[in-house]
Order: sequence, then structure tokens, then C-alpha cells
Amino acid sequence: AIMRRHHVILLLLLTCTLQAQTFYRFRHHGREQGLSNLNVNCALQDSRGLLWVGTNIGLNRFDGSRFHTYFATSSEDNHSMPSNSVTALAEDENGCLWVGTNNGLCTFDLQYDRFDGIEEKGLGHGNQIFSLKFDPKGRLWAITDKQLVRYSPSDKSLKTYEHPLALLMSKNG
Repeated sequence: AIMRRHHVILLLLLTCTLQAQTFYRFRHHGREQGLSNLNVNCALQDSRGLLWVGTNIGLNRFDGSRFHTYFATSSEDNHSMPSNSVTALAEDENGCLWVGTNNGLCTFDLQYDRFDGIEEKGLGHGNQIFSLKFDPKGRLWAITDKQLVRYSPSDKSLKTYEHPLALLMSKNG
């Protein structure tokens, strides 16, 4: 009788556990669905619910049903991405998308559907952006191939910190 009671309790626990599980359905998206490249470097879901995907060949915006892809048009055009290789993404408190590439940083204005280049020393052309993150004060922190950069968009002030590895290499090299 005790053994039967344990089996009933165990069966009830398993039934409750199975009912509490959440099942997720995944859909795979690739080039056939409009993704520009399968080499994904970064992804971000913004405050509007759009999914932004940075690849080696462009920036992709996914609205839940289809992709729209943005490509760099010209290195001379300040309203173009600095490069097609998108390496980092961040969104600021105002909903502005910041796009790091292997050749500098830009912002994307969804209302006007255009990019604006950031030309501050340490973030502009010639700087490979590896990572972007906003702190609680609204300052952007960027890790580049040369240094750590703290940028304040409100007053356009910039502070750079040399990579510890770069310091080590300069002392030993």
C-alpha cells in the first residue's frame, strides 16, 4: 500500500511538472528568407521589438516576418555605414541604434532611414569596433582594436583608455 501511494505521488508530480513546461517553437532564417549573410557577428532586439542582425555583409532588420538589409554605399557618404562588416550593436535610452563596424561607428535613424557617421577620434573611420555598451549615465563604452573609449553623446565628450595588452606590448616591444 505504501509502495502504491509513492507511485501515485510520483505520477502526480511528473504530471504537474510536464504540464508546467513551456515549449518554444523555433524558426530558422537564412539567405532564402532574406538574411544577407550566415556569418552573424551580433544581434539586438530594440525597444520597438525589431531584431537587428549584424553580419559580415550588412546590417539586417527583422520585423517578425521579413528582413530588410542595409549596406554601406560609399566611404565618402556620411549617411552610410562605414563598412558592411557589422561587429557590434547597442541602443541608447532614446531608442537610437548605434552600429559598430570594422571601420568605425555610426548611428541609425529609423525615422529617416539613414545612418550618421561618428567622426570623433577613436570611434571614426579606421577603428574596428568590437563591443558597444551604454552605462546608466547614458555614456557609450566601446572596445576598439586600439583602445577602450567612453563617449558621451549629449556633449560629444570622449575619453580613451589604452588596452592593457597594448601597454604590455609597447613596454616589451
